[in-house]
Amino acid sequence: MKSLRLLAALAMVALLPMLCFSQSREMYTNPEFDGLSKNEKTLAILPFDVTLNLRPKEKEEMSDTDLKDMERKEGLSVQSALQTFFLHRKEKKDFTVSFQDI
Repeated sequence: MKSLRLLAALAMVALLPMLCFSQSREMYTNPEFDGLSKNEKTLAILPFDVTLNLRPKEKEEMSDTDLKDMERKEGLSVQSALQTFFLHRKEKKDFTVSFQDI
């Protein structure tokens, strides 16, 4: 349960700002992050569950299978981007935990 809360905190730290403020350099940090992660040594970044809402014309041109495949690939892309982000931050000594390879 503690690991799930930590994963949720990590998602809040990086994912929401990426989605909401992709042009901004400001980063939200959960005020409880240090406390949630202090006893953890390795964290896993899971693929994200993505739901794409396409415009009606775009949706007509795509099968349900293609849409599900696109959503799965997008979830894996976000996972990869988040891992890259955290690994760069770790190089700067911002984190004391390691991240499991995806």
